[in-house]
Amino acid sequence: MLDTVGAAARGPRDRLGLLDRALRDGDSQVRSYAIRAAGNAGTKAAMHASQLVKLLNDPTDRWNAISNHFFDTRPVRYDAAMALAEMGTAGRLALVKLQALMQTDKDSVVRVAAAYAVIKLGGQASVANRLLI
Repeated sequence: MLDTVGAAARGPRDRLGLLDRALRDGDSQVRSYAIRAAGNAGTKAAMHASQLVKLLNDPTDRWNAISNHFFDTRPVRYDAAMALAEMGTAGRLALVKLQALMQTDKDSVVRVAAAYAVIKLGGQASVANRLLI
């Protein structure tokens, strides 16, 4: 924890290194939080796009709070697809993988997230729209 606080306090370069380490962490919750942080940063986190593409293959789930009383799990792949959708040009390197995921992933939330990302990144919108409608 102190390492995290110290890296954040030292400045942007250390924070980017911290994000990189978190994207590779062994804990799916940590990876998921890092993925969402990269998505929130959008194009500012473009240097992490290739790592996010790798995470489209992540087989693990993370806990997802739906309400104060109900929890379920969500695939880390969902978070990676949604983050890539926010990366602009850098996210486009994932289009081939996202187009495959939107048609073949076993989990419907991943298929929807991939279709959303494909549309947002300018990929096969006609195919993605059919999947979403």
